[in-house]
Amino acid sequence: MSRELKCQLNDFFGAPEQGRFATVLRAAQTEERYRALNRSAMSRSELAELKFGMQHWRKCLKPLRSVPAREVPDQIILDIQPQKASPWSWERWSQIPELSEYRFSNLDSSGRPGGLTYRGIRYRAGDLLLVDQNTHYSGIFAGLMDQPNLASHIGIVVILEKAGRYFPAVIESFELGVRAIPLSVFLSADFTSYAEVFRLREAPEDWGADLEKVAIEILSEPHGYDFYAQDKAQDGVRRYLTCTTLISCFFEKTGVKSVSPASRFHSRVQPALQKLGLGVSLILTPTDILQDPRFSCVGVVDHATVALNLARALVAREIRDTLGSGVLDFSALPWSVHFRRWGIGQVQRNTRLGRFLRDRAGFSEGSFPRGPVLLLSIVAIVDVWTIEMMGRCLPYVGRCISWEQVMSFERFSSDLGVQQMLRLASEPYRKYFRPLEFDGGFDVSKSTEVAEFL
Repeated sequence: MSRELKCQLNDFFGAPEQGRFATVLRAAQTEERYRALNRSAMSRSELAELKFGMQHWRKCLKPLRSVPAREVPDQIILDIQPQKASPWSWERWSQIPELSEYRFSNLDSSGRPGGLTYRGIRYRAGDLLLVDQNTHYSGIFAGLMDQPNLASHIGIVVILEKAGRYFPAVIESFELGVRAIPLSVFLSADFTSYAEVFRLREAPEDWGADLEKVAIEILSEPHGYDFYAQDKAQDGVRRYLTCTTLISCFFEKTGVKSVSPASRFHSRVQPALQKLGLGVSLILTPTDILQDPRFSCVGVVDHATVALNLARALVAREIRDTLGSGVLDFSALPWSVHFRRWGIGQVQRNTRLGRFLRDRAGFSEGSFPRGPVLLLSIVAIVDVWTIEMMGRCLPYVGRCISWEQVMSFERFSSDLGVQQMLRLASEPYRKYFRPLEFDGGFDVSKSTEVAEFL
């Protein structure tokens, strides 16, 4: 199946312009082949190649294909940003009736919907949305793994009831804990740049009602982000969660076996993470869930941002290599890092000043993240580095994408100009690492063409 899909993509890019119109007629077949891939039997590198190849293909087809009509929930625009706090809690946005006006299906005997159709995709309660969020720093943690990760974030579809209305929502973890987001907002181009929808092949009976009960329970509890990704349930409650362990929590509470962690940090970055206090051996990632044979892909939401997604993957890899290039010299870091390090220590010791700093930052006692002080103190500055690198790299990546042959991530990332671009973009931050060993590669000072874009 994967070989046939690759041939189809290659045939499209190799066809003359007039021949590409005929491909539109076979687009549904190409999409079906992509959804039907036996992902559990494929390597992550091969899946990453096909993911970028399909995004590249859809970008070329977009001017030739019809755009799904806007639906009633699309008219509601809420200020909800990826990972960031928002005033739009479930209690507040559930007061907007338009966010319940979907085409529901799979009604049970009580009239409760178990699914819906939204912009051409049929969703069911319990579907998992594996996404790349529309932020420049999305995917940095996933980029530290030893193999390509095919999604940086995951959420679960749950249909919530309020005052006789049904609201499709995505339950996800974010910086302040766990929240419910309207399905239309979560899948909008402002929130998500790319998403794949996965479904448990053999879901329990009446799973939707059970998932709603668990969602209401979890939303009523305080939760913090777990940088250790190892928190165990105590008295039936997992206080600290990641986006993937949140999914495990839903599964465990509804009688579904959780996916076992199968990802690990890249060997090059493990020593650096251990010095920062993070010594996790295996970690559960969205890709582990994607490759579990119990799940099938039932849809793709692609907002045609192939350059953004490609640049993010390249920058995440460069951040990984930068973190693994030497020992982080804390004495050279900006004062803000030292202040954060001191403040986090105060919070973890629960001093009066620590409680004040925690509250000022928007956290509660139950939502403050769990992790080693050194790691927590550099998270914000690594996000800044990533945003700055994306600003330098994205224009160059967009310019270098070829529309004459199908996208290959490995071929693109091994291009000398792209490597020079990444090294130039990360050069300002390598001064914080010692010893800064030169790997015998190119001299960034001589890459004049790339420098024009950075």
